[in-house]
Amino acid sequence: MTAGADNPVRVEIDPDTGEPSPYVMIRDGLEALITRSVFYDLVELAEVREHGGTSVMGVSSNGAFFEIGSAEDE
Repeated sequence: MTAGADNPVRVEIDPDTGEPSPYVMIRDGLEALITRSVFYDLVELAEVREHGGTSVMGVSSNGAFFEIGSAEDE
């Protein structure tokens, strides 16, 4: 499966620990947790873009950009 408009990637940040939990939409509201090693691979591929006046890290796939974290935290 390839991430894109029909299969978006999203990242939830645990408010207590600050740890990310990345997910990809599989189908019909069913999401899969992205493993830590794959998430680290995504971080390595990430680019920084401006979004809403802040710098964010994200990845592009199938013409869509998916935010995976704040570039300000680096």
